[in-house]
Amino acid sequence: MSEDENPGHPSLWEALAPSSQGTEPVSALSNPDCQMEVIRNLLGSGLHQESLERSLGLPVDALSHAQLRSGLDSHSQERFLRLLCILSWANELFEGDLETAIRWAQSPVKALNGGLPVNMAVSADDTERVRCVIGRIEHGIPQ
Repeated sequence: MSEDENPGHPSLWEALAPSSQGTEPVSALSNPDCQMEVIRNLLGSGLHQESLERSLGLPVDALSHAQLRSGLDSHSQERFLRLLCILSWANELFEGDLETAIRWAQSPVKALNGGLPVNMAVSADDTERVRCVIGRIEHGIPQ
């Protein structure tokens, strides 16, 4: 998620963590305040709370009950980084239109056996499957 990754439009990191510009996402996301900023901005951009909680392996309504004041645990942080990779690739696919990228990521994708890309942050292998699907879409390969 580097600044030069998305030439011509704002990077996902610029859109989601404006107060952490100049800091590498992995380092910044170890800070609970940065985590909450990104979560608030994702929710404000149309990501459903239930989708985010499921992606991060959190209990239902964890985000609405402010159970994350001390930040995400290491397992959820790894999933969060994978989710942000998925959304970054989708954001690039949709030329910086984050709302469209999030809508796509929350919709069933035939090439993922009807799975939702946003739910594929569970493992590195599933995240890689989403990257491959996006690559095929970018190159016009039928799904």
